[in-house]
Amino acid sequence: MFEELEDRGWLLEAEAGGAHVFDGVPATGGAAFGLLDLTHKDVYNFWCERNRQLFDDGVDAIACDAQLDIPDTVNARNGASHARLRTLYPLLTARNLFEAAAWNKVPPEGVVLHRDTFPAGQRLPFMAGPAVPNTWDGLAATLRAALTTGSSGVPILFHELGNQNAPLDGMTPELYQRWLMLGVFSANVRLQGLPALLPTALDEAAQARARTWLQWRYRLVPYVLGAIEDSARNGLPVQRSMALAFPNDPEAQAYESQYLLGPALLVTPLLASGDEVTVYFPAGEAWWDLATGWRYEGGTAWTFPCPNGHVPVFGREGHILCLGTGGRHTGEFNSARLLEEVWLFGMPQVSPTVMRNKIRVMQMQGSSYIKGLEGLRILPSEGLEVKRRGAEVRISRAR
Repeated sequence: MFEELEDRGWLLEAEAGGAHVFDGVPATGGAAFGLLDLTHKDVYNFWCERNRQLFDDGVDAIACDAQLDIPDTVNARNGASHARLRTLYPLLTARNLFEAAAWNKVPPEGVVLHRDTFPAGQRLPFMAGPAVPNTWDGLAATLRAALTTGSSGVPILFHELGNQNAPLDGMTPELYQRWLMLGVFSANVRLQGLPALLPTALDEAAQARARTWLQWRYRLVPYVLGAIEDSARNGLPVQRSMALAFPNDPEAQAYESQYLLGPALLVTPLLASGDEVTVYFPAGEAWWDLATGWRYEGGTAWTFPCPNGHVPVFGREGHILCLGTGGRHTGEFNSARLLEEVWLFGMPQVSPTVMRNKIRVMQMQGSSYIKGLEGLRILPSEGLEVKRRGAEVRISRAR
């Protein structure tokens, strides 16, 4: 279609006139190409319609990660060129894909996979993680990317478990399990469709642990989706660095690999080989170990054993963790009954983060009254008792 689009004036122009011919890149199989001038309204609508047809045919998301080198000699219809065009073009491309994906949806929603950081990139909430080596340094880099882009306003970073385009020598079973646990307690995780990067590459015992962790991921879906909905409203990322979450606690900011997943879960992944990790509990609050139910005061640091790929995760006092039913795939989810169980971290004081939240917490005379827990199992923390009162649940101190 190059000649037809050039005749219409719908391609970015060369300084000498006519459409600019770009050298081939991996995304085009090495073939030369022209670029649609998305600054032109008719071109923008044409490309949006073409992509909309793909979504109508069943495509879920389109990757927008081709690296384009636009020379200073290239001009757009609106007069943009040089650095201005290089900044504007990825924004227009991603926005065009979003509008195609969000067609006929109220409110508009869609996923655009991109790796670029550009002005207003946070308005397209899903960002793909960096291409990293299959090493411990690669694991650390993907976590740093999530926390730094989150601090820049990007709500969600995809964690890809390894890199199918990089050498696989460094992906040891220990590293794989640590990487998988980071993905389970993240905004989003994608497994690679390569046998060496799937859980089936592990031994039987490690596969059993991986199944348990992936079930945890499915059970966390209502909580994570609630955190995503909150991010769209308040701008806070799903994975929050210590500096972002606790700006008044300088001690917490020194623990750069820790993060909050949503407002209620403190996660401390291991980024090097070993079986223990030191966790700092931010001051002014108490924290409950999800594995043991033990309570830890804020402003303290403890060292925890972490055998077999385990990652310590702690619940924030006063918060509630709502868990789903799990399953083998999302097709098994019952949208009418997403929740199954509720964990309490001390006396509930904050309404929980959960998808389509209809659970509300109120305090009165030393007790918490919660609406919206009908039919759910409630696991109170130590020292609390639960009494159901019709559609309301009363949480009080045990006497």
